[in-house]
Amino acid sequence: MTLADFKSLKDSRILRGVVLYAYIPLSVMYMELLLRILCGYRVVPGLHFALLVSCTAGLIISAVALLFSRQKVCRCVACIMTGLVCVVFTLEYFMYSTYKVFMSFDTIFISESRYTI
Repeated sequence: MTLADFKSLKDSRILRGVVLYAYIPLSVMYMELLLRILCGYRVVPGLHFALLVSCTAGLIISAVALLFSRQKVCRCVACIMTGLVCVVFTLEYFMYSTYKVFMSFDTIFISESRYTI
């Protein structure tokens, strides 16, 4: 494979899709595992379910990012969506470290005394 062949592959939409379909699910899985470790949970129990959900969420984000045909727009959308996922995982860790509960509809919308510091 020559350098010219590699450059033509680099610009192709197929390669961009493969990279996004691999990168985003792996980054979501990494954040899920990191959250488990930081919160003090064991990694192995329930790992298969967490990886399945993380992979599905990452593939959905990748599919949304690939809806745009221009490379710069696609990359920008992928970066924004990955940043939003990072913010969600940061909020999850903050909620757990502060209130010892994970973020859910109950903890977001119901303000009861049991969730006070």
